[in-house]
Amino acid sequence: MKLISIILISLALLLAGCLTNQPAETGPCAGLSDSAKDECYFEELSCSKIKNDKVRDSCVAEMAKVKDDVVVCDLIVDSATKDFCTQTFAVKEGDYEVCMDIKTPYWQNNCFNSIATDTNDDTLCAFIVNDKQRIGCYTTIAFETANIDLCVFTEDHDFCVFTIAKQTKDFKLCEEIENTLNQNACRLKVAKERNDQSLCKEIKIADLVQICNEYFDSA
Repeated sequence: MKLISIILISLALLLAGCLTNQPAETGPCAGLSDSAKDECYFEELSCSKIKNDKVRDSCVAEMAKVKDDVVVCDLIVDSATKDFCTQTFAVKEGDYEVCMDIKTPYWQNNCFNSIATDTNDDTLCAFIVNDKQRIGCYTTIAFETANIDLCVFTEDHDFCVFTIAKQTKDFKLCEEIENTLNQNACRLKVAKERNDQSLCKEIKIADLVQICNEYFDSA
């Protein structure tokens, strides 16, 4: 019994000695604790030292960005954060196939939307699950490319065509507007944009014809 006690005491002293002989932490984060220390490690990109899981994953995502290495994203534990990291590189490289591997709907939608609008590739808009974001994707590209064929996928077809007609000053595009009043308002707007009074006679609503002629006569 006495021998066992001696052994236990010896082990305790040995352990205490080991703990005492551990080198003290140095560096800018040494005097901090808890969340402040994690934030400091984040700034230093010493991700492995961070205790909070979310902060550590965010740190790894930032490290991947700094190192410009998508492989680093695989070190992230949280799936949503990993997908955010992955989509960042997909967008940067313009590689829509990578978007397909993203599991989190939010980041996958952002991935397809960003690449679609960056490259004006409207075919990618169809992959966006979120209705509002998909419509926004088609609208952005329609305006950017002046493609009225995409207006059918937007929230307001007539407004889309009206905007493109005004943008391109293309009088004939107004014919594609379904609502009669909006169609003729488009003709009036384009006539003004082109500064061409001769187009006033092409307007089919008498009141708007008068407004059109008065606009030019008073100029």
